Formats: sequence, C-alpha cells, structure tokens
Amino acid sequence: MWILQHAPAEYDYNDISTLQDEDGNLLPKERLKWIVKNHCHNHPGKIEKLIKSYDKKYRVEFTPPYWPHVAPPELMWNNLKLDYRRWDSNAKINQVSASVRQFMLAITPKDCEGWVRHTDEFCSKIAKRDEAIIQEYEIQGVL
Repeated sequence: MWILQHAPAEYDYNDISTLQDEDGNLLPKERLKWIVKNHCHNHPGKIEKLIKSYDKKYRVEFTPPYWPHVAPPELMWNNLKLDYRRWDSNAKINQVSASVRQFMLAITPKDCEGWVRHTDEFCSKIAKRDEAIIQEYEIQGVL
C-alpha cells in the first residue's frame, strides 16, 4: 500500500495493521486521506536526488507554491478568479459550477499560448538573471 511505502518512519505506519481498526477493517477513506495529507509529503530532497541521479549538472530551484509566473495553469485560475470578482454575485452565486464551466469553455488556444508565453518569458528573464525582474520580486519577498 502506498502509505506504507511513503510515510516517514517516525509515524509508525510500517505495516497494514497500523491502517486498520480494531476489527481488522481498513480505516475509512477520509482517515486514510488525512494520513496521506499529513504524513506522506513529497520531500524536496527526494526530488533533488532523483534529478541529480540523471545528471549531476542539473540543479533544482523551487518556487513558491502556486506561483503563477512559472505555472500556466495558475495563470488560468487567476483569470477565473478575476472573472468571478466581476460576477453579479446575487445572480451567479447559486450557479458557480455552471459559471466556472462557461469560463472554461470560453478559453481559447490564444489564451493558453499567452499563459505559456508569459511563463517562458518570465523564466528566461530569471535564468538570465535579469536584474530588474529579480529586484522587483526581491522587494515583494518572493525571491
């Protein structure tokens, strides 16, 4: 079972009995999800080790989670949030699912290209150590 292989040893999830109730039944799905969420994190060191195993010259640089400048899907979600803020909340609040679907269906290939291009341009500037970009994000406490 995945939890037994990935939970850190200090949490003692080392055999199936630790994931069963007193009757020998597997714990409820919600409890198992909680265990995974709280005890089976991806460890940056493991990711770094895996990448270095391919080639020692590679370097891993982690960005803040959900940072839209380096993740095109995050730019899409940001646009959805902006769209949400423009809603007439009384008219759409009970139709969130339908409104999100409408937004998603309205996304064009040009939108996707723009999000990817923004990410590429930003990452290129960072890779080239563009001083203006770096200074702007250092001021914001991001880099």
